[in-house]
Order: sequence, then C-alpha cells, then structure tokens
Amino acid sequence: MHNATTFTLAKGELVSFRSSMRPFRLTCLAGTLWATIGGDPKDYLVGPGESASFPQGGAVVIQALRAANVRVEQARQPETLADYPPGSRTISNTTVAVP
Repeated sequence: MHNATTFTLAKGELVSFRSSMRPFRLTCLAGTLWATIGGDPKDYLVGPGESASFPQGGAVVIQALRAANVRVEQARQPETLADYPPGSRTISNTTVAVP
C-alpha cells in the first residue's frame, strides 16, 4: 500500500476531503470514528485497529467520536480472500464464510 496520510482528530472534530484514490482504506489507529463517503448509502463506525475499505474515491466525511489517530491510504486492487490469512472472517467489513 502507498499514498498514506496519517492525522489526529480531537473528540468531536470533523474533517472532510475528496479522495481521488481508488480504492482506498480508512484505518482507525486509536479512538473511534464515524465515516461516510458520497455515493455509499452506509455509514461506518471504525474502532481502534479496524479499517473500512472503499472501492471508489469521492467526498469523505470523518468525525472522531473519541480522540483518534487516522490513516487513509490507497488499497491494493482487487481485494480478495487470498489477501487474508486462513481463518479470516471479514473482507472490507463484510462477513464471509470460511471453509
């Protein structure tokens, strides 16, 4: 992964930006985040050590529900089960069946 940006948000602080990276990943290094991206009907709650992956760039809004350290980075494409170790149960916050 490359093109990473890391920043800190105080509790309640909100940041918005336009991501041109496709796809990209939002990782919460510490704290708790609420995130949304234009064109995606879902909102995301991202806790410490968790990530949310987005297939396209666009308008992104992130708010810290607790003081947070955030990393935004371009993700490998495509993201598949082969990218995860045996026993993994999620891909981009989606539960998958593991044989």
